[in-house]
Amino acid sequence: MFRNARFDKLLAKSTSELLMEADLESNLSICDLVRSQEVTPKYAITTLKKKLNQDNPHVLMLGLSLLEALMKNCGTPIHDEVLGTEFVMDLLEYTHINEEVRTCIFGFIQNWEFAFKKNVGYHYLHEAYNEIKRSGHPLPPFHESEAMYSAEVAPDWKDGDECFRCKSLFTTFRRKHHCRNCGNVFCGECTTGRAVIPKFGIEKDVRVCDVCLYKLTKHHAAGSSSRDEPKNDPHHVHKIARTIKKKLLLEPPITDKAGSHVTLVIVQAFASLACVIYNRNAILTCQRCLKFAFFEFSVSQMLVLHFC
Repeated sequence: MFRNARFDKLLAKSTSELLMEADLESNLSICDLVRSQEVTPKYAITTLKKKLNQDNPHVLMLGLSLLEALMKNCGTPIHDEVLGTEFVMDLLEYTHINEEVRTCIFGFIQNWEFAFKKNVGYHYLHEAYNEIKRSGHPLPPFHESEAMYSAEVAPDWKDGDECFRCKSLFTTFRRKHHCRNCGNVFCGECTTGRAVIPKFGIEKDVRVCDVCLYKLTKHHAAGSSSRDEPKNDPHHVHKIARTIKKKLLLEPPITDKAGSHVTLVIVQAFASLACVIYNRNAILTCQRCLKFAFFEFSVSQMLVLHFC
């Protein structure tokens, strides 16, 4: 009930008649609730439909913007609820309001038909598309790139009690965040980046982990100097190393020959460093240091000596 109340509040905010344009932040927050299964797709679409059933064209367009965000970000469960039910047919009832609304809805249905034309379970979608063609109204210009967002679904979000990258445990003060590109769960320190994800239809900057940030932006930085890339930036590597050192210094003193616990911490430290060092020589150097540390120093001492 509380989760539904949160959804209702966000929905009211994202479809407020006081908005001049779509509220991307609220729309993505609503998508988060659906993707994390805090709200069922059925409840989300049923409640959204009530917002669409209004005489205010501006509010209706805001609701359609939210519908597009749900379709792009919430995958098959939302697709089934929209395209596999009479909801998609009901959208045609709003096309008489004005030209802007009609063009928007026709464009949605045209794109969905292109992306899901082979899905026999979406017969309501196919029926709606055929009805548009029979109506004689012209369809908006079709761009295949705009219809591809529905074909590739963002990964399901994974859950956990610790950061996927640095292994810090989540607490009241260290909150968990999800990378919208890989779906893994991270702490705030490991998800400092923002990027667009065109392959998932996410066209504005959203939270991503540091590794995905590099992957998503490396093509745009191809023409820049190599020293701008994380793999050749010593300051970036040292920053990560200092963060690991700080976390490991909070551990009880670890001496050599301490057994599997030392091995586990070493593996975690090396994995965290390898995530940000994309140069093979740097990885091998780091690995040699870790092996040396295993026999001669505690992990914390090694990090102080070699990385700070």
